[in-house]
Amino acid sequence: MSGQTTVLCSDKVDEVCVLDDYSREDMLKSQSDREAERMSQRIEQDKRDIAENSRLIKSIVEGMQKSASEIVRQNKEQVVELAVKIAEKIIAANVKEGNYNLASIITETLNYAPQGNDIVVLLNNEDLQRVSALQQQGDLWEFPGVQFKADPCLKKAECKVETPKGTVNYIIREHLERINKALSAEVNSEK
Repeated sequence: MSGQTTVLCSDKVDEVCVLDDYSREDMLKSQSDREAERMSQRIEQDKRDIAENSRLIKSIVEGMQKSASEIVRQNKEQVVELAVKIAEKIIAANVKEGNYNLASIITETLNYAPQGNDIVVLLNNEDLQRVSALQQQGDLWEFPGVQFKADPCLKKAECKVETPKGTVNYIIREHLERINKALSAEVNSEK
């Protein structure tokens, strides 16, 4: 019976009207279309959910990157501070043991001082004694027009040069502060 439907009735039928002209095949196709539509809607909703989750994840990653950058910047500042403190400890230990080149310190300070006559180099008492001993042994160069004097306010390995035109200091702490400022400025410029 292909495509025919048989209906048995006990009474006489005057007229037959076919309400639905669906075959079993049409009915299955209709169910399949409805299921496909539901799946298509579900896929579209999943796409919207994935897009929203992607935006959320991107926002979280950006926030984490910002936090990580801030942590790195803060750590760089701490590293600079720590490096300067370590340098200060090393220099202090070397100075305490007398492991510094006093002639280089004096020469460097004189190089920054205004040139002229009546130059006074102020040193720590112990350093002044070292300079005097070196000069007597002939191991220290002569500075024409330079007079060496003691300054009890200066620490070992520090020096002050006074001229009629101005004063130049060679203070270890000031050098370390300048280094710290320069390194900190470099770290902060990387923001």
